[in-house]
Amino acid sequence: MPSFDQSLPLPLKKVQQWFGSIISRPIDYHNNMNAISPSGIAMEIEACQFITPSPTLKPDQRIQIYNQQYWWRLLNTLHELFPLVIRLFGYQSFNQTLGFPYLVKYPPSTWMLNTVGNLLPAYISQFYQSDDSQLVYEAALLDCAFNQAFFAEHIPADLQALAQGNLANILSHTLKLQPHFLLFEFHYNMLEFRHAMLNETPEHWTEQDFPELKACPTYCAVYRNKFNFVTTAVFTEDEYRLLKLFEAGISIDEACEWLDEQTDPLFAESNDSLQHWFHKWFAEEWLSKAD
Repeated sequence: MPSFDQSLPLPLKKVQQWFGSIISRPIDYHNNMNAISPSGIAMEIEACQFITPSPTLKPDQRIQIYNQQYWWRLLNTLHELFPLVIRLFGYQSFNQTLGFPYLVKYPPSTWMLNTVGNLLPAYISQFYQSDDSQLVYEAALLDCAFNQAFFAEHIPADLQALAQGNLANILSHTLKLQPHFLLFEFHYNMLEFRHAMLNETPEHWTEQDFPELKACPTYCAVYRNKFNFVTTAVFTEDEYRLLKLFEAGISIDEACEWLDEQTDPLFAESNDSLQHWFHKWFAEEWLSKAD
């Protein structure tokens, strides 16, 4: 329940509460407002208590415009934030299957609309039940990552300050992945699939077969590079497993100790790649200091 200024006149508070309750109700398939108000009264009658008519529109027609604009703006934002998911469903099917129910459960709580879809992957994981649920979930994760990587903070690594004239300080200092560096393990080759899907419009894929979707473990990251472009990187499984240790925070010494304890053949040749990996991670500024 939103908080109100205690000095707010009661009649104005009542109008604001009514207005919010009306515009946040989903419009129907034909973009029409619900004809019955939450109180059970016809909107044609109840709207007259709060809104005056215009020279061309009745009160219920005026509030319907706000109701439509609320939903069109939010749905269009989701369309922009989730281009791959939109292509899997098409606009109308996405709106009915995911858009409306998601926004009813998680209405925006801030003016920053770029965050409105942050909970959609979790919503899909919990509530979307279908044969393609894994694909849709991974598509939403990937789409969401591109948006989050663009806006997330970058923390300077400042290796010189870490070293303080002593290399051991770098090796023992706890490091974390940059907030904009997002690691993923997918069941499918999602990067290749997303690239192919985004080459065509959503309308194209309502009539054409999807490109080949390869079912193979894919280890990758979405991040913002030094030129502030959101891009991706693909890893072998052993590099991914080691890099993932830095999500929670770990020192290089501790990561190397962890690697020495691994008996899985997967890591048999990882020690030979360590120097190359760490050089790349620091050169690309994927690691940051942990506070």
